[in-house]
Amino acid sequence: MTANSGCTRFALLFGLLFLIGSGRARAADTTETYDVGATDFELYLGFDGVGRGEYEKTISGETVVGFGFIDRFSGYLTVAGESNEHFGQGSGAVSFGVFGTPVDTDHIDLDLFLDVGFGPDEFGITPALEINFDLAPDLAVWGVYLRVDEVFTGRDESTHDDPATLDVNESKPRFAFAPQTGLTAGTYWTMVPGHQLLLEYGMGILHHPAEGERTLDIGGVALGYNVKVVDAIELISQVALDIPQGDEPFSVGFMIGLIVTMPSAKS
Repeated sequence: MTANSGCTRFALLFGLLFLIGSGRARAADTTETYDVGATDFELYLGFDGVGRGEYEKTISGETVVGFGFIDRFSGYLTVAGESNEHFGQGSGAVSFGVFGTPVDTDHIDLDLFLDVGFGPDEFGITPALEINFDLAPDLAVWGVYLRVDEVFTGRDESTHDDPATLDVNESKPRFAFAPQTGLTAGTYWTMVPGHQLLLEYGMGILHHPAEGERTLDIGGVALGYNVKVVDAIELISQVALDIPQGDEPFSVGFMIGLIVTMPSAKS
């Protein structure tokens, strides 16, 4: 329905999702570039981890500003922050990138993305692609999509100095390359114009996991309901279930969002 997925999902979905180790506020959505000259503003608020223990829940907020450069090619800037349920242990991240649609037909689309994201002591570059199959043009009825993104990032494995041993410096810098792959499969149904239901499953693969980390993160399932109030305003809502692995508990997350698109003065 909007370029939300090009901004929110790929701005920080798997890149900084893995980097800062948290569930991000994000919406299930297909990808669309902005109109030429249009300016897009998005705001998301989320609460994740219902069912987990104290200090394991997450409050998050995210803003996105996007712009349509030329036909089927857009860019964006994302600023995000989060904390635990007591508004403690806060952290933030920034991401910027471009995305475009080199293949755009009535039934098959191909979208390409390039994102650069960074947070405190973290950095990542994420190329990605999305393939869409739509039963009818302009997302009018039903469709499916598959996204793949590859996060090029690293991990700090440095040894820090023990303050109890004043006469010995144990600090030793060490960093490891830790690329990760994100896979997302989704489907949408446009019930009536401006009202869309989405179901999405996402998972991650860590190619060089740290000690104690899993190679495969089976991820979770998200159900979204997106409503276009007027041509320039869209409301986003989502419920997401994190599928537990091992002895992890079931947990649920909630997200709401607002998208405002301002057309070019020339249009």
